[in-house]
Amino acid sequence: TGTETGTGAASKEKSAVKHWTAERAAAVAQVGLMGSALTVGAHPIIDWGLAVVIPLHSYWGLGSIIMDYTRKLFGNHVKNVEGLRKGITMVWASLSFASFAGLAYLNIHDVGVCTAVYNLWSQVQ
Repeated sequence: TGTETGTGAASKEKSAVKHWTAERAAAVAQVGLMGSALTVGAHPIIDWGLAVVIPLHSYWGLGSIIMDYTRKLFGNHVKNVEGLRKGITMVWASLSFASFAGLAYLNIHDVGVCTAVYNLWSQVQ
């Protein structure tokens, strides 16, 4: 039984390391894609990369905040704080998916993410 617990802990640790690595890779990819968008300009690969990486990076980032602070903020006031955390996480996941869907719509049916951002910035006086 002790060995199974250790194996489970090691498996969770491996999973956490893989997740952390994926988060860092997404952050580096986001920086690279934004730099490419500024230097190369609009391109479908950059548009789709940003459409995937921006919502994913946001989902992971705010998801960590939700996990960390739900118990701290509501632990003494809410009877089922884990249920509240899961509910907030589900809403956040839905909003993250909706942001991906909006960026995908820009790429498929409109000018693309890079051109849309450029058009917005060019209107700012």
